[in-house]
Amino acid sequence: MKKNLLAVAIGLVSLTANAQQHNHFTLGETLQVNGHSHVEVKHDDDSIAGYIAATQVHNHDTRGYPKDLDVFIAGSPENALVKVDFKSGTHAKDNYKVLKDLKSTVNLPEVIWSADYNIFESEDEAKLRNSNIQASDSVHPELKRMHGIMKPTIYKLSDRVYQIYGFEMTNSTIVVGDTGLIAFDTHYSNEIAEVAIEKFREATGIDLPFHTIIYSHHHPDQLSGTGAYVTPEQVTAGEINVIAHEKLFEMFALESGFLSPLMSHRGMYAFGAPLEVGAEGYVGQGIGYVPKEVYDPRTTFTAKPNITIDDQQIMVIDGVEMELFHVPGESSDHIAIYMPENGEMLLGDSIQGETIPNVYTIRGAQYRDMEEWKDSVDRMRSYHAKSFTNHHGRPVTGEDYVESVFSVWRDSLQYQYDETIRLMNKGMTRDEIELHITLPEHINDHEYHRPLRGSVEQNVRNIYNGYMGWYQGDPTEFAKPNFEDRAELYVEALGGRDNIYETAEKAFKAGNYGWTMDITTWAVRANPEDQQMKQLKADAMKQWGYSQSTPGWRNWALTGAMELENGAFVMSDMMINLSENTMDEMEMDDLFKILRTRLNSEKLSSTPEDTLLTNVILDGVDYTFGIRSGVMVHELGHSAGNLPKVISRKAFYDLFFFNTLTTEEPVLKVLIEHIESPYGKQVPIVTR
Repeated sequence: MKKNLLAVAIGLVSLTANAQQHNHFTLGETLQVNGHSHVEVKHDDDSIAGYIAATQVHNHDTRGYPKDLDVFIAGSPENALVKVDFKSGTHAKDNYKVLKDLKSTVNLPEVIWSADYNIFESEDEAKLRNSNIQASDSVHPELKRMHGIMKPTIYKLSDRVYQIYGFEMTNSTIVVGDTGLIAFDTHYSNEIAEVAIEKFREATGIDLPFHTIIYSHHHPDQLSGTGAYVTPEQVTAGEINVIAHEKLFEMFALESGFLSPLMSHRGMYAFGAPLEVGAEGYVGQGIGYVPKEVYDPRTTFTAKPNITIDDQQIMVIDGVEMELFHVPGESSDHIAIYMPENGEMLLGDSIQGETIPNVYTIRGAQYRDMEEWKDSVDRMRSYHAKSFTNHHGRPVTGEDYVESVFSVWRDSLQYQYDETIRLMNKGMTRDEIELHITLPEHINDHEYHRPLRGSVEQNVRNIYNGYMGWYQGDPTEFAKPNFEDRAELYVEALGGRDNIYETAEKAFKAGNYGWTMDITTWAVRANPEDQQMKQLKADAMKQWGYSQSTPGWRNWALTGAMELENGAFVMSDMMINLSENTMDEMEMDDLFKILRTRLNSEKLSSTPEDTLLTNVILDGVDYTFGIRSGVMVHELGHSAGNLPKVISRKAFYDLFFFNTLTTEEPVLKVLIEHIESPYGKQVPIVTR
């Protein structure tokens, strides 16, 4: 049987910037990747994904890869080094500031330290590469502009607030209390955060310890570097205040769960993990500086909060009054902070940076509601902030400019939303609508609203699918031949393989790269072994990618071209992106959901006579557990009519996730035999 292709690909790679699985390779073993690259196994804790990432770029690359994200539960805040006091009320006003004229030139706070090169490299190497990027025809002018802007910098908004910017693709904010420091988000890894904190202390002379960590939301670039700020011992003893929205860990655990393998695949393309850094490869994400240290050896550590908020709460921490409030948009657990002393607002990613709102991320995520996000921006506007920090863009100062950014962002969100719904109601299809929406000129031209992370095209498609689903109203979508037959029929209808190649080659020479990609796709799908056709498609994808300002599109095109040229990326059976300490924080229903979606029902009989149920007491809770109608069931209570088997949570992990225990219990044995990784192999589907 021919293998279906995803997107540009002949196959998929199991690779993510937050890969957390380790291998079972033997020291000294040499791994063959894609038939031409290999890497020696020198460290028993190196990961499969790390080798794949390395060998796509450098032969014989033996660098390590991140270990599992260590998660520590914060102890009681009663033991905190600095106690949090709670106040009622709000600093929000019942009106918005109105501007006669938008302030389109960014107002930046004071710069107290900066480097015009990636501080993780030699200055000469980084400057040469940066110069090549600026001179290259293979990088869109918008990306060149942003690459020139985004350099490691420490900004001072006031004696209380500093933003650490441009050390990687995400930023952090440090708030100075009377006796210690508060961190708002903690970077992607301990190693990067350590360097950022070192430069902060050098630039400010402030050597106070950190006593409070606040997370804006659950994404790993916001919380994985906590170990640079505080120690696990401090966290578990309750000495550190760890503050976030009440849904943070629920969202964190779920995104490391049942959809993680596919999101990991797609994230590798969207973030350009295998690409060389440089003018014809990876040029950052449009939201941060170019370094790819997030793919280098690192350790990660986060803390489960001991203080949470739902909608809004004023807290006084070490002499600093902070109002935390809920602003769903990029994620449902997002919070922002207003500080009345000097009028600063700490945004996290509620404004995603100097970009069009990215309402749909091509790596995949839960639906982002534009209307809800617009309301969140209005909520931020109601505080009349005088400055803000932003964890994917430069901080700004000046009440008029803050309002200018907020106004442009909320009006952009509403314009795209309202126009999409209006045109949907006129009967336009999803593909038609994006051709009819052009943002107002003053929005398009605003310096804090560039065509980088987001785009109107992907946002429109997200709105349409969110309300109407994938069907656009043409029954052909149901009636068309299956994937494989359609490819062969297209090749025949288009005059055969050679005619397609000749037509595509002419289109490529004429600079019509999209049509070249489109027409060669059918021939590649019909014959995945046609390397000449694949190379032509790869060439077109590279040229198309070079012309894109949106980094995700560029990265996906260039990574897909690499795959077409070199063969399918190696697939790993470990990519569930889930560590045991994260599993400990998940609800049992969520762990069951992971197992349910790994059960190969095609290999099971599904008639009523084939029902297999048993009774278990799992972690003290009574369940009926087994197989019915070809699916895994886990129902509260005992109904199978046999004595229950008592299973601890750890034993459950060992049986179903780590394959370190065996059982002769017939129903459990059948379940284990049919639970697979996403790539068809049996457990373990995660590793310790």
